[in-house]
Amino acid sequence: MSIIAMLIFGYAYAYRYDYTFQNTPISQALLKIARDNPDREINFIYKELDKYRTSARVNTDNVYDAVKAIIGLNPISVIRKGKSIFIEALQQGRYEYYGTIISAGRDPIAGATVMILSPGDSTVLTYGVTDKTGRFNIPCDSRGVIGKISCIGYRTRYKRFDTFNQGDINMSELPVRLSNVTLEGANARQYSDKTVFVPTSRQKNASQSGIDLLDIMGIPQLRLSLGKSVETISGRPVAMFIDYLPASENDLAAMRMSDVKRVEFYEYPSDPRLQGNANVVNFIMAKYEYGGYVKGSGLANVITYSQRVLGNFRFQYKKMTYDLMGLGFNMNNNSHTGSSLYETYRLPQDDGEMKVFERHSDMTDSGNENQRYSRASA
Repeated sequence: MSIIAMLIFGYAYAYRYDYTFQNTPISQALLKIARDNPDREINFIYKELDKYRTSARVNTDNVYDAVKAIIGLNPISVIRKGKSIFIEALQQGRYEYYGTIISAGRDPIAGATVMILSPGDSTVLTYGVTDKTGRFNIPCDSRGVIGKISCIGYRTRYKRFDTFNQGDINMSELPVRLSNVTLEGANARQYSDKTVFVPTSRQKNASQSGIDLLDIMGIPQLRLSLGKSVETISGRPVAMFIDYLPASENDLAAMRMSDVKRVEFYEYPSDPRLQGNANVVNFIMAKYEYGGYVKGSGLANVITYSQRVLGNFRFQYKKMTYDLMGLGFNMNNNSHTGSSLYETYRLPQDDGEMKVFERHSDMTDSGNENQRYSRASA
């Protein structure tokens, strides 16, 4: 009797969220789950998600997994906080470009990528993917943009989007001659919440720090501004992490580049270990039972007579990691820069007159020397 009761209980509650959607607006799919399960708080803006559609098959006992299955690869963020789930469309704009991608035989093309490019420098502003009917809806803040439409088996097409309604966009088939295929590991893979990049051995050998590796890899979502600070292509700051721990500039400089297994880029991540940052780069390092390394680096600037030396010792034993870092900095600036100073003094006299004195100060010599030493252990 106990076994039968357990089987009945498992059959009734193993798949609490069991749905099948066919070209359904994501807002309606989420609304159905929210109504069928009032004990779960699902928060979203109906109008923002109405333009995205889903054909997902949901079969799970976890509401968060059900929501992620409905969203799929659409540009929508999901944040879980306790029993509440917050859903937000990442792409928002004052305008909306829409249309239908069809083949030469007027069949809809599903899964085609439509990129919105800046007319000035062809920078990717936003993107969208066509649904099963070949339709796309892309919000954007710019007008007069360029559309780049691409899909496997079709020729890539560029089209000026002068109006919001693009109507039917025809794509011609691209004949491909099959040949011998060699399977190789891909160095980039995209998931619903992150993009993973695997650096090559050549890229790691040519890098001295984590910042150098990002520069050499040329990750399309990132750019390095002056001073090698990492930003998104839209100019937003990017938080740096190593194995889900916040990383400083010195931590990135002390990394052993051969230990980098992959680089993860997140946009609006829901992982609490990333501390709520909007854009994150996380370096995943190799794990080993015991071992360590010593790394030193130096930097000198002849113009400003500055020197910087960094030394790091790391030893790992099972789950414990021991770090010892030393940093030295010296700057000797004898540029002899300064400024002249003119001063005027007005002193009242006993007879009521005002006596004026002027003083002129000239800068003849200057010098500045700064030394700093620091040590850190963990």
